[in-house]
Amino acid sequence: MAQYQLKTGVQGFTVIDGEMAGRSFKSGIAYNEIPSQEAAKFDVVLDAASDAPATGATTQTTNAKKVKGE
Repeated sequence: MAQYQLKTGVQGFTVIDGEMAGRSFKSGIAYNEIPSQEAAKFDVVLDAASDAPATGATTQTTNAKKVKGE
């Protein structure tokens, strides 16, 4: 499945009307769905690159370890 990111230099935005009204889109995050009326603002992310989080993505990992007895 293709993913999409805002093109370089395009400012994030919130959709006001249409099929995705109320959804926000920010630079550096990969999306599975985009509003058709704003498609020109997005680039397709290659499948190989979609396995890695996009630069600035909100995905976080932790290195916390559980201590025995907790």
